[in-house]
Amino acid sequence: MSISKSIITTILFVAFIFVSDTNAQKYKYGKVSKELLALQECDFYKNSNAMITFINGEINVNYEGSVGFLKYEKIRKQVKIFDARNPETGNTSFYYYSPKNENKKVKVLNIKGVTYNLDGDKITETKINKENIHETQINDYYKKW
Repeated sequence: MSISKSIITTILFVAFIFVSDTNAQKYKYGKVSKELLALQECDFYKNSNAMITFINGEINVNYEGSVGFLKYEKIRKQVKIFDARNPETGNTSFYYYSPKNENKKVKVLNIKGVTYNLDGDKITETKINKENIHETQINDYYKKW
């Protein structure tokens, strides 16, 4: 490949990342509008029971002398539920490596959840109780919340 083709490919790749990043998410996290709550169906998949309206992740790895490497992961996810008749529709799971037989353990520091509903013309907010958040060992190596 010549240098000019390589430069053009790089420029196109950078332009694609810029364009896709600017149009990636239609709704903002935590900004729940009456328009979003009144939405009756997914515009690109009409038979969907729910639609992810926002998802974002941030991972930081730090080295702490006495412990070693620690990974901090922050995930924000917002889901619009169209059909609440199925109790599993709004459930969100996070999977992580946590082997049963090792002393290296994963600590989940903070899980929060909020539901928003449209009652007439008013947006109501309900925080999810800790009793509704469960940890499950899936197999010998992974857990999920």
